Amino acid sequence: MALELYKDTEAFLQDNRAALERDPLKLNMIWRNVLTGKTAETGLFAAKVFHSGGSLLAIRTDHFPMVLYAWGEKLDEMAQTLAAHFAQAGAFPPGVNGAPDATAAFARQAVDMGAVYRLKHDLNLMCCESPSGIPVRDTGMAYIRDIDYDLTEYIMGFYSDVKKTITRQEAQKQAERFKDSDMLLCCVDNWDVVSIAMMSAPLDMIQAMCISLVYTPPQYRNQGYATACVYKLVDDAFARGNKKVFLYAENPAAIAVYKKIGFAPIHRFVEDERVEA
Repeated sequence: MALELYKDTEAFLQDNRAALERDPLKLNMIWRNVLTGKTAETGLFAAKVFHSGGSLLAIRTDHFPMVLYAWGEKLDEMAQTLAAHFAQAGAFPPGVNGAPDATAAFARQAVDMGAVYRLKHDLNLMCCESPSGIPVRDTGMAYIRDIDYDLTEYIMGFYSDVKKTITRQEAQKQAERFKDSDMLLCCVDNWDVVSIAMMSAPLDMIQAMCISLVYTPPQYRNQGYATACVYKLVDDAFARGNKKVFLYAENPAAIAVYKKIGFAPIHRFVEDERVEA
């Protein structure tokens, strides 16, 4: 087994472009890390374990989960080589994300080296190529740049729902960055924001847009606001020239709603988090 570490995302992309272009939608989490333009000095970890019969790619930026992608033979041996690198460095990643087989292989090898991972999320990648045309709640919609509203509490609520930690200061910074955005949509009723959802940076190579940060405060749930908000974003994404819209869903109720809008599950991912042994 050979291990190669990359100094920046450009080197990672140049070496692995052919593999990453096999299925850009399925590998969009890797692409989103690649497109950050990070270096090893600015929060990037990128590596490849390879042999004559297969390869295992790993990439992460900053504190986000490391994304794995593997193909070919000897997955456990490749995962062992990657885990051994982290054991030697004394710095296992806080989370791992990827296809179930690759993620499980890494967790198996890591536990033998003193790092324990457990399942945090079981995620469905869902894709919409045409909205269904279902009726949705008739309510006001506005992008955040067009209204004066502090979304700090909404961002904190979203991260709490997905079991991720964020400080109020970090949430305030995100809210401030979103202020001039034409990507974050707010559902408004009686002059109050009742639901939010966001379009993330598109994958231009396949003309696909991702929807994320879908959140409705508890007092406004089960009233059709999130459905209306997501449906509007889907419409807008296609109006901007995209051919596909995709998102990740874990909650069965949310999955059922997304199916009604026109999304279909196309792949399954898991996210593991590191815990104390």
